[in-house]
Amino acid sequence: LSSEHPKAKIIFLSLDMANKDSIHKSLEQVAKEFKFIDILINCVGIVDETQPELVITVNLIGAIHSTLKAVELMSKDKGGRGGFLINVASVLGLIPDFTHCIFSASKHGLIGFTRSIASDVYYKHTGIKVNAFCPGKTETPLGKKYIENATLEYGLPYITNVSESKGQTTEECAATLIKALEADKNEAVWISDNAELTEVTFPTYWAPRQD
Repeated sequence: LSSEHPKAKIIFLSLDMANKDSIHKSLEQVAKEFKFIDILINCVGIVDETQPELVITVNLIGAIHSTLKAVELMSKDKGGRGGFLINVASVLGLIPDFTHCIFSASKHGLIGFTRSIASDVYYKHTGIKVNAFCPGKTETPLGKKYIENATLEYGLPYITNVSESKGQTTEECAATLIKALEADKNEAVWISDNAELTEVTFPTYWAPRQD
Protein backbone atom coordinates (compact mmCIF):
# COMPACT_ATOMS: atom_id res chain seq x y z
CA LEU A 1 0.00 0.00 0.00
CA SER A 2 2.79 2.42 0.84
CA SER A 3 4.37 1.90 -2.58
CA GLU A 4 1.03 2.53 -4.30
CA HIS A 5 0.29 5.60 -2.17
CA PRO A 6 3.68 7.08 -1.25
CA LYS A 7 2.19 10.32 0.11
CA ALA A 8 -0.23 8.56 2.45
CA LYS A 9 0.60 7.75 6.05
CA ILE A 10 -0.06 4.03 6.54
CA ILE A 11 0.53 2.00 9.69
CA PHE A 12 -0.12 -1.63 10.58
CA LEU A 13 -1.17 -2.73 14.05
CA SER A 14 -1.71 -6.25 15.32
CA LEU A 15 -4.52 -6.69 17.83
CA ASP A 16 -6.53 -9.42 19.51
CA MET A 17 -10.27 -9.09 18.86
CA ALA A 18 -10.93 -11.38 21.81
CA ASN A 19 -9.21 -8.92 24.15
CA LYS A 20 -10.93 -5.65 25.09
CA ASP A 21 -7.70 -3.95 26.22
CA SER A 22 -5.95 -4.86 22.97
CA ILE A 23 -8.81 -3.36 20.96
CA HIS A 24 -8.89 -0.16 23.01
CA LYS A 25 -5.11 0.36 22.90
CA SER A 26 -5.01 -0.14 19.13
CA LEU A 27 -7.78 2.37 18.45
CA GLU A 28 -6.25 4.86 20.85
CA GLN A 29 -2.94 4.53 19.01
CA VAL A 30 -4.62 5.13 15.66
CA ALA A 31 -6.32 8.24 17.03
CA LYS A 32 -2.99 9.46 18.41
CA GLU A 33 -1.14 8.85 15.13
CA PHE A 34 -3.75 10.46 12.87
CA LYS A 35 -5.38 12.89 15.34
CA PHE A 36 -8.85 11.75 14.21
CA ILE A 37 -10.63 8.60 13.07
CA ASP A 38 -13.05 9.33 10.23
CA ILE A 39 -13.96 5.82 9.08
CA LEU A 40 -13.79 2.53 10.93
CA ILE A 41 -14.63 -0.80 9.32
CA ASN A 42 -14.95 -3.71 11.74
CA CYS A 43 -14.22 -6.69 9.52
CA VAL A 44 -13.63 -9.68 11.76
CA GLY A 45 -14.97 -13.20 11.70
CA ILE A 46 -14.11 -16.77 12.55
CA VAL A 47 -16.00 -19.99 11.83
CA ASP A 48 -15.65 -22.86 14.28
CA GLU A 49 -18.82 -24.55 15.47
CA THR A 50 -16.79 -26.51 18.04
CA GLN A 51 -15.88 -23.31 19.94
CA PRO A 52 -19.05 -21.29 20.57
CA GLU A 53 -17.49 -19.07 23.24
CA LEU A 54 -14.64 -18.04 20.95
CA VAL A 55 -16.90 -17.40 17.97
CA ILE A 56 -19.25 -15.17 19.98
CA THR A 57 -16.32 -13.41 21.69
CA VAL A 58 -14.56 -12.54 18.43
CA ASN A 59 -17.44 -12.06 16.01
CA LEU A 60 -19.82 -10.23 18.32
CA ILE A 61 -18.27 -9.03 21.57
CA GLY A 62 -15.01 -7.95 19.92
CA ALA A 63 -16.91 -5.94 17.33
CA ILE A 64 -19.03 -4.40 20.08
CA HIS A 65 -15.95 -3.31 22.05
CA SER A 66 -14.40 -1.87 18.89
CA THR A 67 -17.57 0.00 17.99
CA LEU A 68 -18.06 1.51 21.44
CA LYS A 69 -14.44 2.63 21.65
CA ALA A 70 -14.62 4.10 18.15
CA VAL A 71 -17.77 6.02 19.08
CA GLU A 72 -15.93 7.45 22.09
CA LEU A 73 -13.00 8.57 19.93
CA MET A 74 -15.00 9.77 16.91
CA SER A 75 -17.99 11.45 18.56
CA LYS A 76 -18.45 15.16 17.86
CA ASP A 77 -19.66 15.58 21.42
CA LYS A 78 -16.25 14.44 22.65
CA GLY A 79 -14.02 16.41 20.30
CA GLY A 80 -14.09 14.07 17.32
CA ARG A 81 -15.27 14.83 13.79
CA GLY A 82 -17.99 12.21 13.53
CA GLY A 83 -17.67 9.94 10.54
CA PHE A 84 -18.63 6.51 9.37
CA LEU A 85 -18.61 3.13 11.06
CA ILE A 86 -19.36 -0.13 9.26
CA ASN A 87 -19.70 -3.50 10.94
CA VAL A 88 -19.15 -6.37 8.52
CA ALA A 89 -21.67 -9.09 9.34
CA SER A 90 -22.94 -11.73 6.89
CA VAL A 91 -26.04 -12.71 4.95
CA LEU A 92 -26.15 -15.56 7.48
CA GLY A 93 -26.95 -12.91 10.07
CA LEU A 94 -30.13 -12.14 8.15
CA ILE A 95 -31.38 -15.70 7.67
CA PRO A 96 -31.17 -18.91 9.70
CA ASP A 97 -28.24 -21.20 8.91
CA PHE A 98 -28.85 -24.61 10.44
CA THR A 99 -25.41 -25.86 9.40
CA HIS A 100 -23.62 -23.09 11.33
CA CYS A 101 -25.98 -22.02 14.11
CA ILE A 102 -23.27 -20.38 16.25
CA PHE A 103 -21.71 -18.36 13.44
CA SER A 104 -25.19 -17.30 12.34
CA ALA A 105 -26.08 -16.29 15.90
CA SER A 106 -22.94 -14.14 16.18
CA LYS A 107 -23.80 -12.28 12.99
CA HIS A 108 -27.49 -11.91 13.86
CA GLY A 109 -26.33 -10.34 17.11
CA LEU A 110 -23.95 -8.00 15.30
CA ILE A 111 -26.67 -6.79 12.96
CA GLY A 112 -29.03 -6.20 15.89
CA PHE A 113 -26.37 -4.28 17.80
CA THR A 114 -25.43 -2.23 14.74
CA ARG A 115 -29.00 -1.28 13.89
CA SER A 116 -29.60 -0.30 17.51
CA ILE A 117 -26.53 1.89 17.99
CA ALA A 118 -27.17 3.52 14.60
CA SER A 119 -30.22 5.23 16.11
CA ASP A 120 -30.71 8.87 15.20
CA VAL A 121 -30.95 9.52 18.95
CA TYR A 122 -27.21 8.81 19.09
CA TYR A 123 -26.34 10.24 15.66
CA LYS A 124 -27.56 13.72 16.67
CA HIS A 125 -24.83 13.75 19.33
CA THR A 126 -22.03 11.71 17.76
CA GLY A 127 -22.26 12.61 14.08
CA ILE A 128 -21.33 8.99 13.34
CA LYS A 129 -23.27 7.11 10.67
CA VAL A 130 -23.38 3.39 11.40
CA ASN A 131 -24.13 0.64 8.87
CA ALA A 132 -24.09 -3.14 8.75
CA PHE A 133 -22.56 -4.76 5.67
CA CYS A 134 -23.52 -8.36 4.91
CA PRO A 135 -21.44 -10.21 2.31
CA GLY A 136 -22.80 -13.28 0.60
CA LYS A 137 -20.44 -16.05 -0.42
CA THR A 138 -17.01 -14.47 -0.90
CA GLU A 139 -13.81 -16.27 -1.84
CA THR A 140 -11.82 -15.97 1.39
CA PRO A 141 -10.07 -18.35 3.82
CA LEU A 142 -13.19 -18.00 6.01
CA GLY A 143 -15.20 -19.68 3.29
CA LYS A 144 -12.84 -22.64 3.30
CA LYS A 145 -13.22 -22.99 7.07
CA TYR A 146 -16.99 -22.97 6.61
CA ILE A 147 -17.04 -26.41 5.02
CA GLU A 148 -14.98 -28.08 7.76
CA ASN A 149 -17.68 -28.52 10.40
CA ALA A 150 -21.35 -28.06 11.22
CA THR A 151 -23.12 -27.36 14.51
CA LEU A 152 -24.58 -30.87 14.48
CA GLU A 153 -23.36 -33.74 12.33
CA TYR A 154 -26.72 -33.92 10.53
CA GLY A 155 -25.92 -30.63 8.82
CA LEU A 156 -22.68 -31.76 7.18
CA PRO A 157 -24.25 -33.15 3.97
CA TYR A 158 -25.95 -29.80 3.33
CA ILE A 159 -22.85 -27.60 3.52
CA THR A 160 -22.15 -28.27 -0.16
CA ASN A 161 -25.24 -26.21 -1.03
CA VAL A 162 -23.26 -23.12 -0.03
CA SER A 163 -19.75 -24.30 -0.90
CA GLU A 164 -20.76 -25.07 -4.49
CA SER A 165 -22.80 -21.91 -5.00
CA LYS A 166 -21.63 -18.92 -7.01
CA GLY A 167 -19.56 -16.41 -5.06
CA GLN A 168 -17.77 -13.09 -5.43
CA THR A 169 -14.12 -12.10 -5.20
CA THR A 170 -12.77 -10.03 -2.33
CA GLU A 171 -12.18 -7.20 -4.80
CA GLU A 172 -15.82 -7.26 -5.86
CA CYS A 173 -16.93 -7.30 -2.23
CA ALA A 174 -14.65 -4.36 -1.41
CA ALA A 175 -16.02 -2.39 -4.36
CA THR A 176 -19.57 -2.75 -3.04
CA LEU A 177 -18.43 -1.68 0.42
CA ILE A 178 -17.08 1.54 -1.09
CA LYS A 179 -20.49 2.06 -2.71
CA ALA A 180 -22.12 1.63 0.70
CA LEU A 181 -19.86 4.36 2.07
CA GLU A 182 -20.62 6.62 -0.89
CA ALA A 183 -24.36 6.18 -0.28
CA ASP A 184 -23.73 8.19 2.91
CA LYS A 185 -26.65 6.72 4.88
CA ASN A 186 -27.18 6.13 8.57
CA GLU A 187 -28.91 3.00 9.91
CA ALA A 188 -28.49 1.13 6.62
CA VAL A 189 -28.01 -2.61 6.29
CA TRP A 190 -26.48 -3.77 3.02
CA ILE A 191 -26.13 -7.10 1.22
CA SER A 192 -23.08 -7.56 -0.99
CA ASP A 193 -23.65 -10.58 -3.22
CA ASN A 194 -22.14 -11.48 -6.58
CA ALA A 195 -20.66 -7.98 -6.89
CA GLU A 196 -24.05 -6.30 -6.39
CA LEU A 197 -25.06 -4.05 -3.49
CA THR A 198 -28.63 -4.15 -2.16
CA GLU A 199 -30.10 -2.28 0.79
CA VAL A 200 -32.17 -4.37 3.19
CA THR A 201 -35.64 -3.14 4.14
CA PHE A 202 -36.90 -4.48 7.46
CA PRO A 203 -40.57 -4.66 8.44
CA THR A 204 -41.66 -3.18 11.74
CA TYR A 205 -42.58 -6.21 13.83
CA TRP A 206 -43.35 -4.32 17.02
CA ALA A 207 -43.52 -0.83 18.47
CA PRO A 208 -44.38 0.27 22.02
CA ARG A 209 -47.95 1.43 22.42
CA GLN A 210 -48.48 4.89 23.83
CA ASP A 211 -52.22 4.62 24.60
